[in-house]
Amino acid sequence: MLRETMYNQKLKEEFLSNFDNEATKTMRADLFERTRTTETSLGKDLKDFTFKESIDLLAYLGMPTIPALQMKASFINVYVAWCYENGHRASNEVPLRNLGAEDYEKLLSDKKLYLSKDEMDEILNNGQIPYANRVIVSLIFEGVGGTNLHSEIRNLKEEHIDFDNRILTLYDDKLGERKLQVSEQCIDLIKSALMEETFSLSTPEGVSSYHLEETGYVMKTGVTRRARSKEEDRPQGQMIAKRIREVSYMYDLPYFTVANIKRSGMIKRAVDLFKEHKKLSAVEYQEIAKQFNVGINKDGTFNTYKAVNQFTSRRNIMDLYSIDIESPVFS
Repeated sequence: MLRETMYNQKLKEEFLSNFDNEATKTMRADLFERTRTTETSLGKDLKDFTFKESIDLLAYLGMPTIPALQMKASFINVYVAWCYENGHRASNEVPLRNLGAEDYEKLLSDKKLYLSKDEMDEILNNGQIPYANRVIVSLIFEGVGGTNLHSEIRNLKEEHIDFDNRILTLYDDKLGERKLQVSEQCIDLIKSALMEETFSLSTPEGVSSYHLEETGYVMKTGVTRRARSKEEDRPQGQMIAKRIREVSYMYDLPYFTVANIKRSGMIKRAVDLFKEHKKLSAVEYQEIAKQFNVGINKDGTFNTYKAVNQFTSRRNIMDLYSIDIESPVFS
């Protein structure tokens, strides 16, 4: 028996027994634990929910992103289909199977996920935050990231920067080299981070204060007494998440994460392109994909919907910048 917190426990356990992967099984059990309240209130199993009841359930789950909503809907669809195939449901209809992007967008929670450029500037211009933190935020917002725990940021050295032309030569552990032009603001933060000698910041975990070591990397690490190898000089991936988390504490922004900073940058870039071109089409989405190095297939073609389009949506742009990209004023 997995846990005594699921409605119609035996049926749910029978379904979960089909999954060998423990992580997959746990994720679905967690969902059933959350659906239990609604199932109990309605007095019926999830498999018997109407379309409206299923939609209301998704809204109740309060997912902050479309991918998260799609995953929950997919889990529910698999369970409902399994119930039909195994004689536990009379109808073969799967209520949530045909949901589209607009349907998911309406179901998103109102949690503060993304920041406008003005809101981001409040952070980037805050002198109480070390440059070591601010430069990471700025780099992510402008499209620097990378595989293998943000390797483009971790590999960035002073020698890779053309300060006059604001061009960074970026090195991804898996995808190789590319060049990216960034803003004057980002360049200024890089210069300041390179000159910064001491890190000091107050967080709920206490005051963090230490000297920064010159390693040649833009992301500096704390000075240690023992000798380190060149590989150890390279910042650890966990350090990026830690420094972002420190900023989120200061501003009480629980969803201020690497992914959401990047998506905020995508939205800003979409706004800039919309103002310039008076439209957002495949051309503009591909330009965003290239800047953030996402949604690009191995053969050079693009698959931007999951990586770009769903985040640079009409709703997100309207919420952050009060611009309606479907307004005839801009056509």
